[in-house]
Amino acid sequence: IFFRVTRNLILLGSIGGTCYALGQIEYIEDPEGFERKTINALLNQEGVKQMLSVDEDRNMRRDAYFQTGGASSAYVFDAQKEKAVGVDADNPIWVTGEKAQKVFKRIKLSSQEVLRATVRDIENVIKENEESASGENAALLLLLREELFILKAKQAHLSRPWKIIVTDNELPNAYVNGFLPRRIFLTKGLLQEFCITDEELALVLSHELSHFLLGHTKDILMINAVAQVIAVSLISIIDPTGGLASFIMELAVPWFGTALGASFSREQEHQADNLGFQ
Repeated sequence: IFFRVTRNLILLGSIGGTCYALGQIEYIEDPEGFERKTINALLNQEGVKQMLSVDEDRNMRRDAYFQTGGASSAYVFDAQKEKAVGVDADNPIWVTGEKAQKVFKRIKLSSQEVLRATVRDIENVIKENEESASGENAALLLLLREELFILKAKQAHLSRPWKIIVTDNELPNAYVNGFLPRRIFLTKGLLQEFCITDEELALVLSHELSHFLLGHTKDILMINAVAQVIAVSLISIIDPTGGLASFIMELAVPWFGTALGASFSREQEHQADNLGFQ
């Protein structure tokens, strides 16, 4: 049993490492193409027919002019036609994109101010304690420097351009994805059914931004990877021949990953709420 488990885990690690390397090569060679392919795969799972990608600092009306050849002041991307199409200015997807862009700018500026103040405070504490050589202060300085490193990494993420991707999904939802950094996904149903005011939308956007800054998107990917490893180990023990038990285990992996992440999810939501309110 130990030999089977070890063999399968080594095989899984080799396949995973190869796929990771190929993904890195693909991204380096064509970052925009990799992003487009990943977004399309993600939206196809939801059955999205129309979407709009909004850069945080671009003029949407000017983009609409170029996307439609001057024929319309608003546009969406049609997944079936695989091109931008002109729409009325009151189109729900377009309206959601305009509103989200305006609100996100305010959230990002506020987040940068909070991070700058926090970094400044920690740097001052480090400076005050550097002269002391006691063991207690040395341990404190180590923790503070680690926290400072993490905060500066968050500042770097916030300083780079972000995008808001709006889909035609009627269900109210917002999320971030670990494979697509600095991207926030919104559905048009979110504004139609839930976020009526700018303050309500700001709360949702800041919550999703917090998930990314706190590293929760990476945690979810890690949990799914752990679920795969555990599933392979169980398959090796229960059914080394790859028969019915293996098939059942493979079907159960997504459910197992969800169950494994449930205990972490609640704490992550609380953390995102706390940072989002700040």
